[in-house]
Amino acid sequence: IYRILGLPGTRKEISLLNRSLLAAAKAAISPDIVWLEWPKLLHGSTLTELKKLWPRALFVCFQDDNPFGCRESGVAWSWFVKNIPFFDLHIVKRKTDHITFGGAGARETIQYNGGYYEPLFDCPPRSLKRPSDLNADVTFVGTALDERVKYVEYLFSKTDIALQVFGGKWERTHVAKRYSQSFRPIVNGRHYVAVIQHSAISLGFVSSSNLDGFTMRTFEIPAAGGFFLAQRTDEHLSFYNEGKEAEFFSSEEECMTKIKYYLRHDLERTKIAHCGMDRCRRSYGLKKTMVPLLEQLEQKVIANHHVSRP
Repeated sequence: IYRILGLPGTRKEISLLNRSLLAAAKAAISPDIVWLEWPKLLHGSTLTELKKLWPRALFVCFQDDNPFGCRESGVAWSWFVKNIPFFDLHIVKRKTDHITFGGAGARETIQYNGGYYEPLFDCPPRSLKRPSDLNADVTFVGTALDERVKYVEYLFSKTDIALQVFGGKWERTHVAKRYSQSFRPIVNGRHYVAVIQHSAISLGFVSSSNLDGFTMRTFEIPAAGGFFLAQRTDEHLSFYNEGKEAEFFSSEEECMTKIKYYLRHDLERTKIAHCGMDRCRRSYGLKKTMVPLLEQLEQKVIANHHVSRP
């Protein structure tokens, strides 16, 4: 059913999920805020019952994927889009989300860029042991999507750069079959951080089909002390000073040129990585970025009389 309908489970399992949520809600104390993340499998009737149960609560949906991008499809996404009007507030990722969610009936949207998880990435550079499966100067960690495949294939075919890719779905691509020795399964947790720490250059591709201008790698690579070389987007340029805290490219040729340059200039590369880490750790940790968001939610609860004023 997942392959046919895009649902991670059977209809019976999804119905059980909805019934279980309602049962848990009935046993809970009435909240001021109901925060639902990626509620793709909730039925409209479930949300209606929750609103009846908690009429004074502020219903917040956090969804940083793009239900309107050309990459996403399936029944679960169609359910999500139909349910957009049920929420009082949607926390979104892109500027375009304000328009697309609004067109689908969203009452209000707030843009939130996210950040990196401090307990995992706030460790001294090169403090972790070099992974045994890492044997390259340049790495990319991520799924085979969109322009990423074209860039990776170009780098392999046009250069002798020692490039290694960690991630899913690459086994389906021609480039992975041709250069199989340079591809590894996806890495997570400390293994992921160690790959960044022991790579001279960490590439940062976005998902064009998802209309993304940044990803979690945007914060995770600099936070771990890695040299961040990423696609040039408005968002990336707003997060880091180009040439001082990170480097960017707009074509395969520019990507290759900058890789070759920075592999030959260790001191310059190390300085940029250090400045990028400093900028990221000062500005983009989740504890820091979540504070203004939570303050906005608190004010909205008060302003909309969802809780009594002091």
